[in-house]
Amino acid sequence: MAALCLVVHANACSFLFVKPAPPNVPPGAPVSCTDSRIFPWIDTLYGVAAVSSIVGGGASDTDSTNKAVGIPVMSVAAIGLLAGAYVGFSRVSRCEELEDAAAAAYHPYPQPYRYGYPPPQPQPYPYPYPPPQQPPPQQPQPQQPQPPAQ
Repeated sequence: MAALCLVVHANACSFLFVKPAPPNVPPGAPVSCTDSRIFPWIDTLYGVAAVSSIVGGGASDTDSTNKAVGIPVMSVAAIGLLAGAYVGFSRVSRCEELEDAAAAAYHPYPQPYRYGYPPPQPQPYPYPYPPPQQPPPQQPQPQQPQPPAQ
């Protein structure tokens, strides 16, 4: 039973599920690899749990036969899990670097227009102005009758 647990835990997720980038990749070429850190984090979690069970089991169990078997088995499992986490994080970091280089090569600079910005164009007003009009003609003022001169 202990051997089965060791085999299951020593084959860490990062060794099985993290696809590494190819070894020889030209600069700026797109790559197909794993860029998720979930499996290395799972390995880290289980590795830390294995280390804590080694420490806790060694400190609390008084039966020396359990310590003689349990501590070496869990030590090997913890080493396998933490090594898998290290390898997984290394593979994912290299994959992210190659993907960033490919993205930088594809988009060297952000410029929305190919030949710079276009010159500003006159914009129409929402409602056209009425054409200019002539001022209305002056109407003659009615003359007020003048009082007779005396």
